[in-house]
Amino acid sequence: MLNESEISFHESRQEDAAMMRAAKLYETGAPEVICVETIELSQPGPHEVRLRQIAIGVNFIDVAVRRGLIALPLPSGLGVEAAGVIESVGSGVADFAVGDRVCYGFAVPGAYATHRNIEARSLVRLPDTIDFETAAAATAAGLTAGYLLLRHAARLRQAMRSWCMLPQVQSGSFWRDGPITSVPPSSVRSVRTRR
Repeated sequence: MLNESEISFHESRQEDAAMMRAAKLYETGAPEVICVETIELSQPGPHEVRLRQIAIGVNFIDVAVRRGLIALPLPSGLGVEAAGVIESVGSGVADFAVGDRVCYGFAVPGAYATHRNIEARSLVRLPDTIDFETAAAATAAGLTAGYLLLRHAARLRQAMRSWCMLPQVQSGSFWRDGPITSVPPSSVRSVRTRR
């Protein structure tokens, strides 16, 4: 994950078109096919906002896009999740304002950039209690987990009943719907894999 302090990119201005730096793909292949370009970013269109991205998430889907395993029309941007601050708002945007802290996951590729115009419907307001780095790293994973939980809720519920009944069976009593407990964030550890 990259954050603002690690990247020295040109700051945008709200009034006019802004200069930004972004990773682009003109062909698929090894990491060397990624081009970093300085390009002009126009004012946000209707229902869009201009986002100054402070942290971006790096996901395996980005590698799959770069390798060509997921076909996208080229040229293409890279990255599907980030967090940042809204710098400009296009017409028709009522739910967000300049200065709002937001994040997104699974948007049109283009998160590997200092700034971007993005549809407001892709954004989620970010509470002050969540930092940009956490939001950028967790949004796509959280959306995936939520989707899978909803899709497989019946199977999960049945599995939870089985797990919760086991200690009760051993003690001679039965409990149909056991509680679902949460894991404190301090007990979750990140795992780094090599590819």
